[in-house]
Amino acid sequence: MTPGLGPKGYAALLRVLYEHGMDLANFFALSPAAQRALWEEAGQRASTLRRVLPELNAIPSSADIRSVKKALLSADCHWVGAESPIYPRRLKGDLTSPPPVMFWQGNLSLLDSHPTVGIVGTVSPSRGGQKSARALGHILGESGWVVVSGLARGCDQAGHLGALEAGGSTAAFLPQGILTLPLPPEMRVFEHQPNFLLLSPWPPLAGWGGSYAVRRDTLIAEVSDGLIAVEMTAHSGGTRHTVNAARDRQRPVWTLAHEGPVPVSARGNAMLIRTGAHALRLGPKNELRDEDLRALMTKLKQELSRGKRRRAMQLEMF
Repeated sequence: MTPGLGPKGYAALLRVLYEHGMDLANFFALSPAAQRALWEEAGQRASTLRRVLPELNAIPSSADIRSVKKALLSADCHWVGAESPIYPRRLKGDLTSPPPVMFWQGNLSLLDSHPTVGIVGTVSPSRGGQKSARALGHILGESGWVVVSGLARGCDQAGHLGALEAGGSTAAFLPQGILTLPLPPEMRVFEHQPNFLLLSPWPPLAGWGGSYAVRRDTLIAEVSDGLIAVEMTAHSGGTRHTVNAARDRQRPVWTLAHEGPVPVSARGNAMLIRTGAHALRLGPKNELRDEDLRALMTKLKQELSRGKRRRAMQLEMF
């Protein structure tokens, strides 16, 4: 729960605790001096520890820990370690190590009990892009898919809302601590429903961070059976990174193809299509073509079957 402490620092500590026959709950119950001794031991294992936590005095006090625990309990938030049997299997990908600790609010089982699709894009979409993101979320949510995104303005929030309005499910990965990001007003009514999930691998009180956002984008790609990049500007960083992460994992990618003048918010879409993304054609009245939607659902179902086989193989390996 230390601000600025990333996954490598957690991983080093978890390894040391395991060797001492302990877990994080035991660690938090120790005195500050005993915690500091374990951090020093972990520091010998991970050369990056001194960089992410330059002063061992930055370890939170027992009072700080109690305060954060109380805040988590008040917000109905929980945490789970990667070694736990309830830790989502989808987070244990084959290209990156899973976050050692995941803070969550809502229904954690959604990621493993339902098929998933990511909906991402620019924070300033065109009218057609905003409408399409919401419509796609609605169609997929209504069809039993969990819409995964990052809760950012624009395309992300539209995808989340579309799924929830259809009575479907959605999961949001946060680029900051789970206690520091207020939900958009339209989504607060869904906050404690069984079809809603918030996740963050960062300390609960951590503010927004650029590296956190990059990791958030990778996690969206990791857990999704397919990815829809609704609109991407010519210089979009976040959406481009999510698309690249999805392609690295051999996930299919879709994007809008505007049939009229291309808005500034979608000037990167043509590049995505040239490099292999499937087109979702958007007509002059901002309507999605039925044949493209049918092709989307067919391809997603094929990818779902492939993903199930991949995850079964991973479980056999471990």
